[in-house]
Amino acid sequence: MSSSYNRTHADRWSGSSQRKSLAFRASERATLARWAGHPGVPLCGRFVLSQTAADLVALVDIDEPGADLPEPSGNIAPTQRIAVVAESMKGVEEGSPPRRRLAGARWGLVPRSAADPSAGPPLINARIESVAEKPSFRESFGVRRAIVPASDW
Repeated sequence: MSSSYNRTHADRWSGSSQRKSLAFRASERATLARWAGHPGVPLCGRFVLSQTAADLVALVDIDEPGADLPEPSGNIAPTQRIAVVAESMKGVEEGSPPRRRLAGARWGLVPRSAADPSAGPPLINARIESVAEKPSFRESFGVRRAIVPASDW
């Protein structure tokens, strides 16, 4: 890797007030995918997380590590608990960077329109081309974003 990439990558995740938002541009996602060795490989129904919560706290510059975080696993499936990184401006002074939180969450989206959340399996896939328009994803796509750390898929 070039030294300019290393510096840019380090700056992106540094604790400075110039941290980037978690809403990566498509070009950054593509760069990270190539860097991870998965150019154009779609994410499907399983993934791997080999890092511990302590590893993630250091790697992603977490301000608030949560309790009851899932352990690393080589076979994470939909509906299982996963680690997520979310940003929040709650309780942050104006002009300051958002706070990053590491938390446990259940993999899958139950749309608000579902009468009974346990009636069927949660949604786990969305096409980027239509996610902003589909009723099932529209609201969550706009305001409920998080990074799902993954080592492999």
